[in-house]
Amino acid sequence: MARPRARWAEELVASVLDPAKNSWETGYTGWIDVSGPNVNKATGAAMLAADLGVDVADVLAIGDGSNDMPMLRWAGRSVAMGQAPDKVKAVADVVTATVDEDGVAVELERWFG
Repeated sequence: MARPRARWAEELVASVLDPAKNSWETGYTGWIDVSGPNVNKATGAAMLAADLGVDVADVLAIGDGSNDMPMLRWAGRSVAMGQAPDKVKAVADVVTATVDEDGVAVELERWFG
């Protein structure tokens, strides 16, 4: 079951962080990911793929939070977890089972089994 998003976290970061110097994502329970501008899971995954010589078309990304959305948009194949919010599911190619239903294992078996 999805937990209610902690709006207080969004309000806090918006009041103290400068979007020209920082980027951020907030989660359901109030976690806050803060990084430099235009730094996110997609930019990190792109750097890793380039270092390893892996084409983006060969990348499988799996996520369930708003901080995963840039990576899901970037990857050649993207999967949202079943418990992910609708906005995360909307950017993924497919939706798998929830964490409790071993959704990551289901996808790994589908693609690599």
